[in-house]
Amino acid sequence: MNQLLDVLGTGLDLLRSRRFPAALAIAGIVGLFLAALFMFPSFDSYSDISELTLFGAFVGFVAAGETLVILIGGVDLSAPWVMTTGGILVAGWATAQHVPTVVAIIGALAVAGCVGAVNGIIVAWLGLSPVIVTLATNGLVEGGLLAYERGMSPLNVPTPITHWVYTKVWGLSSAGIFWIVASVILAILLRRSTPGFRHLATGGNRIAAVLSGVPTRLVTVGAYCGCSVLCALAGILYSGFVQIPYYGMGDPFLFEAVAGAVIGGLAFTGGEGSFVGTLIGVLFIVTLNQFMSALNVSAGVVDLIYGGAILFALAVSGPGSAQKALTKRPARRPAAQEAGTGP
Repeated sequence: MNQLLDVLGTGLDLLRSRRFPAALAIAGIVGLFLAALFMFPSFDSYSDISELTLFGAFVGFVAAGETLVILIGGVDLSAPWVMTTGGILVAGWATAQHVPTVVAIIGALAVAGCVGAVNGIIVAWLGLSPVIVTLATNGLVEGGLLAYERGMSPLNVPTPITHWVYTKVWGLSSAGIFWIVASVILAILLRRSTPGFRHLATGGNRIAAVLSGVPTRLVTVGAYCGCSVLCALAGILYSGFVQIPYYGMGDPFLFEAVAGAVIGGLAFTGGEGSFVGTLIGVLFIVTLNQFMSALNVSAGVVDLIYGGAILFALAVSGPGSAQKALTKRPARRPAAQEAGTGP
């Protein structure tokens, strides 16, 4: 009987583990590919993998940015228009003002970093809700971009960006490979570097992090800066794909990015999750999206599926780090034992 209870307990721990949603996502990706092979005789697995990694890069960089801020217990709702700004600024500067493409890209990323810094400073020093702050910033960035561009239609993206986005390496999208490599590097830095430890500590227990000497405010600002830069990078890559960026092009990506991060095992309470899990979650999202598109499923039904997947991932992964820390905290020893006078 005790062995049966131990097995059941181990199974429940696995179900409530942060790795379980990512494992389900992997199973879902394999299942969708097998279903596509069965339902669509013309399905070419290798070319479709290349296409999935290409679309995964657009969603994935936004999701990586959201991972940075969610890991510290925040969220960034300014991602859609920061992404749009990145693509439109590069197109305008490089095409209309003849700024070198590399300089235009660096400039757009710097502008995005400034937006992220504003978000981080307000959240860290004023203690305001990141939901309200970043939602307001999203509107400010939208208005600022429209005022800067004077409502004019965006121009074509520089040819080198478009050429690079469409280039394939060993049959795979170069943008997709870039995203996967960047995700792996971020995952290593998160787990194997001092800034990564400070990042996780800030999200896991901010008070304990402060008492340990972690500059939590600077970590917060850095997280929001990184998020905005990654979102702008996603906008630049997506602009190269569509060739002519357009206003509001980042709007559909926020929901997909957050869904991918949560399905990958990210905890909204902060301190738990990984970039590899986010990568797996995003691959599941884009695979599901492509599969639903092949079945001519409406966008509304796809959004319902995304929402259900998020709720399911949150349900099976259990409570967040803060609650787990409280439930696992050892009981306080009696004062006599602490003083060494007890048995």
